[in-house]
Amino acid sequence: MKVIQPNCRVQFAAEDIEFIVSVLGAKIGDASCLVKLLTDEESRDQILDDPALMHALLERGGCLRVSTRFYFYILVRHVFLRADIKDRAVADYVAELLAEFARTERTRCVVPGSRIRWITF
Repeated sequence: MKVIQPNCRVQFAAEDIEFIVSVLGAKIGDASCLVKLLTDEESRDQILDDPALMHALLERGGCLRVSTRFYFYILVRHVFLRADIKDRAVADYVAELLAEFARTERTRCVVPGSRIRWITF
């Protein structure tokens, strides 16, 4: 059994960093500066709590090029803040759950003893 650990806010894909720079570039600077800020826990949390990130995720047209962990963490964190749930670890855990269950591998159901794979939605 796989234990789900809350680690969305410490695992960033290159696309996540590009997205943050594209949204908060004027406040943060370039990608190298952002990487330095993301290594500091307090700075990272302040960056991820910026409402501009959530608005950009919701309002940008087209396909978003961000990881599912980043996407779910930003949305969950901001919804939880509106509900006065301030614990980042709780938001991180819920986001990790959503990311885990959003994986495409989980859409298949294998019946034991059968070679047929059923696709469930």
